[in-house]
Amino acid sequence: MEDRLEGVLNKIEELPTLPAVSQKILELMTDENASNRDIARLVENDQSMALKIMKIANSAFFGSMTRATSLEQAMVKIGMNEVRSIVLAVSVYDFFSNSDSGVFDRKRFWKHGIVCSQTAKYLGSHYRTGNDTLFISGLVHDMGKAVLDEYFHDEFISIINYLELKRCTFSEAEKTVMGITHAQIAAKLLTQWKFPDEIISQILYHHAPSEAGEFEKGAIILYLADIITKAAGYSCHANEETTDLKDFSQSDQVSYINEKGFRLDYALLERFVNHVQESIVGEADNMISLFD
Repeated sequence: MEDRLEGVLNKIEELPTLPAVSQKILELMTDENASNRDIARLVENDQSMALKIMKIANSAFFGSMTRATSLEQAMVKIGMNEVRSIVLAVSVYDFFSNSDSGVFDRKRFWKHGIVCSQTAKYLGSHYRTGNDTLFISGLVHDMGKAVLDEYFHDEFISIINYLELKRCTFSEAEKTVMGITHAQIAAKLLTQWKFPDEIISQILYHHAPSEAGEFEKGAIILYLADIITKAAGYSCHANEETTDLKDFSQSDQVSYINEKGFRLDYALLERFVNHVQESIVGEADNMISLFD
């Protein structure tokens, strides 16, 4: 198992880097002297990127009655941090979008990520976390699955078969077959791509937020967003195990979440799920079609 794990990590190290524009965005995310105009210049010359920003700005998840009719309005409406996240997220999507294995439904996969990103953003606002990395963390939190499908395809088929046979979680199937999870793989690749530590930690620990250290609150939000997204009907895989909200509301995990200052019970979980489902209605031309 140790040799297999080392082989996986070595192969990840050989994967290509993100495009130059994305690397520039990453630099600007950590540059205190970078201006909004610096970001805007990168976006204005990319029509596809501009369209995606417009879709997100006019998404029902933003809850505004006023539609942005120009790129400038859209960027002001959603904020420059969100714009940075969108540019990075689109680059990650493009990195994995050129192949379809026939085993893993990529459209369903990205739809899960899109809904999770907006759910994480909504939860962050509800709990007033002030965390502006939740959108991109939610969107690419499961990208390790795409890495497995594309670069470890034979092992991934075994993972899918185990998942369907046992009706278990992806993480359980991955640990059994490969000894490593999609969260660990994503964190490894995002580290190579020099993503901010906060995003990496939230993704690495989105199934175990208590281990996230200084980024625990963001990991809790992402953990909840993932559960709520699946409960709303947007799982990554048709046969993936989903969480029973009634049982979850009485679990040690929810007790822990409450202890960390996030009030949560069954009624609130249902309210969150209903909000997600209602917000998605009418989104065919905006968020849900973001990567069509």
